[in-house]
Amino acid sequence: MSLGGILPGRGANPVKLARKAVKQMDDQTMYRVLLAHADNEEGAVQLKHCILEQHGRIHSCHITDAGPALGVHVGPGGLVVGFAPYSRRNS
Repeated sequence: MSLGGILPGRGANPVKLARKAVKQMDDQTMYRVLLAHADNEEGAVQLKHCILEQHGRIHSCHITDAGPALGVHVGPGGLVVGFAPYSRRNS
């Protein structure tokens, strides 16, 4: 799993974070993506749509709440993107 980026706090910009994460992904590789949010589900949904629009090889993209340990670091409203190459062997 690679960390695609973190945007802390209520000012987290989903479009900017999606752009940053997709830049780190290879165009020819299929990925699994996990998004976490700290009480910012609307931002996470927007982030998901932006990533899916910008990268054509996303196998799956899931949204989850940031747990307490991650949430304390990103703060209320923060967003996190993680991704890993998809392989049929580990599905």
